[in-house]
Amino acid sequence: MAQIPARRHVIADVRLETGLSQAELAKILGVAAISIQKIEQGSLKLSEDLAIKAQKVFDVSAAWLLTNDPTQLAVTPRGDLWTEDFYELTQGTPPGHSWEVHYGIPKADAENSATAFTNLKAAEFGALIHAMLQGAKGRPKQGILLHRLRKALETWKKDFPPDKGTLEKHRPVIEKAAKAFKEAQTKITELGRGHVWGDKPARPKSKEETSDDKGSAQLPAGLKKARAQRARRSGSTTSNSLIDEILEKAI
Repeated sequence: MAQIPARRHVIADVRLETGLSQAELAKILGVAAISIQKIEQGSLKLSEDLAIKAQKVFDVSAAWLLTNDPTQLAVTPRGDLWTEDFYELTQGTPPGHSWEVHYGIPKADAENSATAFTNLKAAEFGALIHAMLQGAKGRPKQGILLHRLRKALETWKKDFPPDKGTLEKHRPVIEKAAKAFKEAQTKITELGRGHVWGDKPARPKSKEETSDDKGSAQLPAGLKKARAQRARRSGSTTSNSLIDEILEKAI
């Protein structure tokens, strides 16, 4: 007779809600992936220590995890209904975060602390994005990166509307960068057009060619005339020192 499979542990619901794999959850909680698999399958009991770790990571009640009742909705340690937002809030809440509650601290100091934290994170993420773009510079991968960034930012803008004042502060920098890019593109376009239509800039003369020109200017009129006639017959303007010497003696 086939054995009835054990029901899934509620920690699996938390893992799936947060988009984690069993291996990722195992790494977060500091256990082997096989342990998470067995816990979710019901063949291994969730320990209190592991439940407390999960509570710290996900902000989900350790008591709810240990009860393991699928008919009860997930709750936080404070008794609120748990959602993925609590996990994201916990992960994005380092010490000194800008929404940290301070008691007995002047409002100005609290605001300065929040501003400093915000500027720090803006610098960190800005540097990372800049480095990623720089790493993909001049390659098709940069286009893929830009597409993903735009797509993600458009989605995030709905939940986190940008501060208009901050965008205005960045406008001069963006306009300066846009102007530099336009100038670079215009130069490339002009060079490309010249290449297509054969309108290339004149090649600078070499030192030898310049010397030839100076020497030609000092030649007698008869030698100049003879050289020109020879050039027309040969179809070339290239000088021949031996013939020049003979013509010069003849004249």
